[in-house]
Amino acid sequence: MVSPKTKVLHEILGDPSLLWVLRAIPKEVKNTVIVVNKNHDEIKRSIKIWEENKLFKTKIYFAVQSAPKGTSDALLSAKPLIDKLKANNVLILSADAPLITESNLSKLIKNCPSLGISEVVDPRGYGRVFIEKSGVNLVSIVEDQDATEAQYLHKVINSGFYALSWKTLLPFLKLVKNSNKQKELYLTDAINSLAKGLKIKSIRFGLEEISGLNTRADLSLLHDYAKKKINNAWLKQGVSILDPSNTFIGPRVKLSTDVLIEPNVSLIGAVSIGTGSKIQTGSRIEDSKLGNFTIVRPYTLIDRSVLTNHVIVGPFSRLREGTELADHVQIGNFVETKKAKISKGTKANHLTYLGDVSIGTNSNIGAGVITCNYDGVNKHKTIIGNDVFIGSNTQMIAPISVGDGALVAAGTTVTEDVPRHHKAKSRVPQVNRPINKAKK
Repeated sequence: MVSPKTKVLHEILGDPSLLWVLRAIPKEVKNTVIVVNKNHDEIKRSIKIWEENKLFKTKIYFAVQSAPKGTSDALLSAKPLIDKLKANNVLILSADAPLITESNLSKLIKNCPSLGISEVVDPRGYGRVFIEKSGVNLVSIVEDQDATEAQYLHKVINSGFYALSWKTLLPFLKLVKNSNKQKELYLTDAINSLAKGLKIKSIRFGLEEISGLNTRADLSLLHDYAKKKINNAWLKQGVSILDPSNTFIGPRVKLSTDVLIEPNVSLIGAVSIGTGSKIQTGSRIEDSKLGNFTIVRPYTLIDRSVLTNHVIVGPFSRLREGTELADHVQIGNFVETKKAKISKGTKANHLTYLGDVSIGTNSNIGAGVITCNYDGVNKHKTIIGNDVFIGSNTQMIAPISVGDGALVAAGTTVTEDVPRHHKAKSRVPQVNRPINKAKK
């Protein structure tokens, strides 16, 4: 991958490969052992965050493989934990094959002992799987590097996914030798030995499900597979996507009927969008909730925010974390909000920064208004009441409050609280003087 980041933490549509795999694990699998190397702090931190956000259901344990000796040795590294958990059967997966589906993994479990296979045009890089004439049971698996010329042309490949009896598999794992070109301890050698005395069923997987992540080209291909699958699913559910090839919708997004998505939109993380809402060109929304009939105009960024119904935002707006917009709020061009709670019917249509602020209903925030929330050490809050008018180019020096029905004149620097139904103005008086033309 040419990256300091752990391979399985590279993202497809906003979610790391490992998270895709964990999310696909069927509910009947209660415990999961992840085999890692010694430097796995990055993975542990990620797992902790995902667990806190309940992004998967299985309980996670870690087993450390001291050196990368091969897939058979990796599984043996997990033996103490598997034994402690008293597992009868094991579902063996690869963390770098993110697009596996829960339904096919359930088939593997139901047909245990079993393995996943796929038939491809170009089998290079994959182990070849040979099946009995019945077309079901495994005969053998030959790794790509060890294939003969005839075997190399075989199109049926190994997915790397298995459901097996732990008690039956374990003795064969212990017998695996590194007598291959790669000098690795192959799990497939144990499975080949197992297949001599046991019928192992083959379950067919789609090409995208068995596609692995090893290069940036692989990452791009996986991204394309996931994008097409997700977008096609939403099109079938009554969502309008004007340009599916240039629309990026993550796996945790939830969309209602009659949502309209224009080109070059990205919806990443836990996003939900209500009926009849429109997301216009070039906008990016992350981990946010939008209600019904809301309009996000072009090139707007929304992050960790909540918008209710009939809200209009943009173009070129930025809603940062903690923004909450009630019904019929309007946020216009070049307006930035952060930890802003804005009540029903309020408008801020131009060139404004609203940070650490609470605004009541039906208030109007003029162009160029700034809530000055940071004193160089701490952040402070601004509270603006109902039916308030804040004139253009006003600076609100927090902590500050403006009462209901108050008016703040344009160009004012507000340094004291403004009582209800009062007018505040602090301007240097204008002085007009004649221009003295220079003598020739």
